[in-house]
Amino acid sequence: MKYAIALFFALSLSFNLSLAQDTKRNITNVKGDIDDALTYLQDLRTAVLTGLKTGKSVEQLTDSITLEKYKDWANYDNWRALNVQGMARHLKAIGAVN
Repeated sequence: MKYAIALFFALSLSFNLSLAQDTKRNITNVKGDIDDALTYLQDLRTAVLTGLKTGKSVEQLTDSITLEKYKDWANYDNWRALNVQGMARHLKAIGAVN
């Protein structure tokens, strides 16, 4: 969860705006956007870990975890399933499921 660690670090800094760049455009964020991204990761982790610990498969989690409060975010439809699958891989790799 290097991304989450970077978000925690960013929140500790004093700033109002940040600039980031993806492959297509520059992105301007306010500090609240970073806080929202961290909250999303925490919500995603909680939902995936709970599902894995109850014995659900990654496929079942991909179908059932919707995180509806984020449905209006850009690329929600494109990234939701991949985020669930990636979080499941991460949690299994670090032994959090055992």
